[in-house]
Amino acid sequence: ARGRGPRDSLLSAELPGRRPAKGRTAPAGLAGARDLRLLWEPPGSRSNFWLNAVFAGSPGRAKSLMKLLGRRGIETRAPWKPCHLQTIYRKITAGTLSVSERVWRTAFNIPSSASLTEADVRRVGRLLAGSDRRP
Repeated sequence: ARGRGPRDSLLSAELPGRRPAKGRTAPAGLAGARDLRLLWEPPGSRSNFWLNAVFAGSPGRAKSLMKLLGRRGIETRAPWKPCHLQTIYRKITAGTLSVSERVWRTAFNIPSSASLTEADVRRVGRLLAGSDRRP
C-alpha cells in the first residue's frame, strides 16, 4: 500500500528531475470540498511537495477524515505536536501559540510520495471531496 514504507512514506522527497503528479492534480481534487483547504505553494515559490497538509474546519472533521481515509487504505498523519504542549517543555515560558495549536488540531498530512500517480492523487481528492456526502 502507498505511504507505508520509508521510500513511499508521507514524507518522501521528490525524485530528481520529476515534478510529482500531486503538483499538477491535488488542488483540483479538493475543489468544492466543504471546509477543506490544502496547504499549497505560495505565489512565487515552487514546492518540492515533501509534505502535503489538508486543513479541516474543525478537529472533529480532521479526525473523521483521517479515519475515512484509513478505512480505505490511505495513511494519514497528524502534524507534529507543538513543543510547548509536550510534557518535557510545559514549564518553559511561551507566548501565545494559538496558530500552531490550531494547525495541530485541524490539519492532517496526506500521502506525499514522489511515486504517487495522478490516479492516486485523484483518489484521495475524490474521497475528501466526497466526504461531505457521508453521514
